[in-house]
Amino acid sequence: MNLHPPSAHRKPCSLMFLLCAVSLITITAPGAPLSVSIRPGSEAGGLNVRSPYCPDDVLDFRTCEGVLVGSKDYGLFQVKLPATFGDGRKSWRRDGDVWGYSWPYSQGVTVHFEVEPDGDSLKLKYTLENLGTKTLDAVQLHPCIPTTEAAGFFPSPVVRNGQSSWAELYDRLHLWSGNRCFTFCQTKLAPSEPHLSLMREGAAPVRWSWWVNGPETFDVPLIALTSRDKRRTIALAFERAIWASANTGDDRACFHLFPWFGRIEPGQSVTVRGRLYVLKGGAREAIKRFRKDFPGLTPDGPLTIQLPSSRPAVLSGHLGLGETNAPDGRTMRADNQNFYLNGKPWIPVMGEFHYSRYPCSEWRDALLKMKAGGIDIVATYVFWIHHEEVRGGYDWGGQRSLRDFLKLCHELGLYAFVRMGPWSHGEVRNGGFPDWLQKPDKKAQEPSTSGAVPGRMGALQLVSANKLRTADPDFLKLAAAHYAQVAAQMKGLLWKDGGPVIAVQFDNESNDLPYLFALKRIARGLGVDVPFYCMTGWGKSLPTEELIPLYGGYVDGFWTDNPRDFLDAFDSRPYAVTWTRKTGSCTAFLMPAAKSGVGWFPATLTASIPPSGTSRRWRWLSWARATTCPATTCIRADRIRRGGSRF
Repeated sequence: MNLHPPSAHRKPCSLMFLLCAVSLITITAPGAPLSVSIRPGSEAGGLNVRSPYCPDDVLDFRTCEGVLVGSKDYGLFQVKLPATFGDGRKSWRRDGDVWGYSWPYSQGVTVHFEVEPDGDSLKLKYTLENLGTKTLDAVQLHPCIPTTEAAGFFPSPVVRNGQSSWAELYDRLHLWSGNRCFTFCQTKLAPSEPHLSLMREGAAPVRWSWWVNGPETFDVPLIALTSRDKRRTIALAFERAIWASANTGDDRACFHLFPWFGRIEPGQSVTVRGRLYVLKGGAREAIKRFRKDFPGLTPDGPLTIQLPSSRPAVLSGHLGLGETNAPDGRTMRADNQNFYLNGKPWIPVMGEFHYSRYPCSEWRDALLKMKAGGIDIVATYVFWIHHEEVRGGYDWGGQRSLRDFLKLCHELGLYAFVRMGPWSHGEVRNGGFPDWLQKPDKKAQEPSTSGAVPGRMGALQLVSANKLRTADPDFLKLAAAHYAQVAAQMKGLLWKDGGPVIAVQFDNESNDLPYLFALKRIARGLGVDVPFYCMTGWGKSLPTEELIPLYGGYVDGFWTDNPRDFLDAFDSRPYAVTWTRKTGSCTAFLMPAAKSGVGWFPATLTASIPPSGTSRRWRWLSWARATTCPATTCIRADRIRRGGSRF
C-alpha cells in the first residue's frame, strides 16, 4: 500500500487539500504493474486503474452499475462511495492489500465487493447477499469499463446515418466460442446495432434496457479489448457469466461482462470471483491467462447450476382438484411443487389453438404440427361471441364445434385445456362477449320467450357495465347459461370419462377471486369435473387454494418493445399500411413508430396521415396504445401488406 502525500517541503494549505490528498491513496502489490485509486464522484463504485504498459491511459473500472434480477434492475448508478476510507458500509475499507465495500439496496440485496492486485491483474470477488423474504432468480451484476479516458483503447468516432458512432470498438472486442476467437464486428447485428449483447451458449436470453441480443453465442466467460495498436489488452473474466455487451452509441464506448449469481434463497449469499487484466500482447494473451487463472473453466467445461439447499414441504389437498383418475387407471394430479402423470412428476408443454378461428378441415394438420413440435396440451378459448351472436341462438356447427375439436384432440393423443370464458380477450371483439351483452340496445323491447331473438337485450334485462365480469347475480345467471352450453359440448370428453379435457380456466386476466370462485361453483354444478381448475397467473391477488394460477406468453416477437425484433420476425421487410377514417374511439391499431425505437402518433394528427384509401411504406410498426380522438382525425389500419401481397 502506497500513500502519496503532498510534497514534504510544502505545508498543506487547507482541509480541502488534505481531502484531495487522501483520495490519491493507491493500492499495489509488490512488483505489480497495476495501481488502483478511488475514483472521486463515481456513482458505480468506480476505481481508476493504471498500468505501466499504457502509462497515458486511465481505466475507469465501474465495479457495480446495478444489480439485475431477471429482466429488472434495482436501480442504476446508486453505489456512490466517498473518496475517503471508512468502515466499508457505503464506503471503501482497506485491509492490507485488499480493498472492499458493502452496498445495501433497498430491495433487500447487499453487494459485497473486494479487489486485490496480483501482478498485471486485479483479483475480484463479488458476494450478493439476499436479506429479503423472497427467492431471487436469474441474478446478475452490472460492471462496466468505459474507454473514454484510455486514449490507446478509445475508438475513433464516425458519423453514421447523421449520428456519431463509436462502433470501431467492435473491431477489437473479443469473445470465445470453444477454441474459436471472434470479434463483435463479426456478428450479424454489429453493422446496425449500437447496443449489442451476446448470450452464453444454452443460456436463456436476457432482455433488459436497450441491449439487443445477437444470434451468436460464446462459451468462455471472458471478454477482451485490444488497444488500437494491438499491443495491449484489457480483459474481464468471471467464474460464471452468461451475458456480454458493448455500448458504441455514445462516447463512453464501454464493454461489460455480467457475473452470474443465479438463484439466491432468502438469508443466503452467492459469491462469484473474477479478474481484470491489463496485459501486453493481444487477445491470445487474455485467453492464455484465463486458462491459467481459471483452470476448471475450459471451453468444454460444464456450466455449474446452483440448486436450492432445501425444498419446501409438500402440500396437497388444497387446490380443490376434480376427479384425478381416468377409467383405464391413469392418474393426473398436482401439489404445491409438481404436476404428476401416473404418479411421476410431469412438466407438460402447452400450446394455444383457437378452433373457431380455423377451418375445421385444417384442424388435423395444425394439431399434428403442434404435436410434432413437442406440444402435450392444446389450450383453446371458447369465444362466447362466436357461438351466440344472436341471443338464444347458439351455433356449435362446423368450425364452431368445440365437441368435434375435442374429439380430434383425443384421437391425436393430445390433452385439452378449455378456457371457458365467459370473457376471453384473445383480441376478439368485446373480449368475447356477444354484442347484445356488451352493447345492449336500450330501445329494444323485451325479447320473446320462444326461439331466437335479435341480437340485443331489452332495457329491463341489461347488466350494467360495472357488473360485467363480477359476482353480480344477474351477470352470473347469463354466464351460467353459457357455461351450460359449453359443459354439454364437453360431456363424455372429460378426463374422468377417458377423454382429453384435463383442465378448464375461468374468465381470463381477472384477479377477482369471489367472481372466479363463483364461476368454479357453477361449472362443477354443471358436471365439469376435471383434475385442474385454473385462472390467469397475473397480479398480486393470487389464491393459495382452489385455483391454479396459470401464465402463458407469446412465443414470437410480434408484440415487442424492440422494433428490430418485430422486423426480424418477418424477414425485416417493410410494410405498406392502408389507413381509413373511423368514427368514435380507436383501440389497438397498427401504426408507424418514431424514427428509431417504439413510438406513438402525436396527440394532434396532421397531414402526416395518408388520405383514406392510399398506402405508404413505413419502416417501423408497433401496436398503438388505446387512444381517443375526434372522428375527423381518428384512424385505423384495415389492410396490411408485406412484399406486395395481402396477408
